[in-house]
Amino acid sequence: MDLRPALDLTAGFVNPKSMVLAHQVAVVNDGKLSATNGISGCTVECEQLAGLAFTVDLRHWRRQVGALTDPQITVSGGKVKIESRTAKFSLAQVPEKGQPSLPEPPTDGWKPVSGAVLRLLNRIGGLCGGDHGSFSMGGIRLTPEWVAASSSTHGAVAWLEGLVTEALTAPADVFKGLDSDAEIAVTKTRLWTRSEGGRLRWTTLLQGGWPDQFAEQVKGYLAAATAGVTLEAEALVS
Repeated sequence: MDLRPALDLTAGFVNPKSMVLAHQVAVVNDGKLSATNGISGCTVECEQLAGLAFTVDLRHWRRQVGALTDPQITVSGGKVKIESRTAKFSLAQVPEKGQPSLPEPPTDGWKPVSGAVLRLLNRIGGLCGGDHGSFSMGGIRLTPEWVAASSSTHGAVAWLEGLVTEALTAPADVFKGLDSDAEIAVTKTRLWTRSEGGRLRWTTLLQGGWPDQFAEQVKGYLAAATAGVTLEAEALVS
């Protein structure tokens, strides 16, 4: 992936408002660019960063790269230099204590998921609020038989068998923008996706109960008249 789109993607996984420095930075390690907001994160491969290792404020770096044509990245004297033929910038590296701890991806347990299913998950996940914290109702619900999400006024459920083996709830941004074939894996505390070009995403599973009876109500056509709530059922046709 080129540097600009790689920065655009990882920018969606930092939290500029966080008081924790590690949740605002980009980590580069020999051609891999990573970022995390403490709940979700991603790693993408970028050839332009091969052989480099540093950590900087992602928002500032992205702004500087966007201002230059064909920027070149080098590291010297504790600074990251961003240069083109017309201008140059530099950023101080983030000290080790401000660097995030990045989880190791699972080595097995990956399952293929079609682009059609991922597009469906994006549509349903669009109901989820972005500021979910660790609250389960702010995430997308995945079960062995169906997937669902809800907002304060709407809900959506789709019958989709075999996506996961045990019910879980996760922030929907782990699927955001994925529209072609990929893989998913579930570990004890995280949901992972792996897509074309070495793009890796992960998210911590959300805690707390989710009203699974919602799907049964939709399935039985019982909740259509619930006051103030619109329920939409979607069926995946393979």
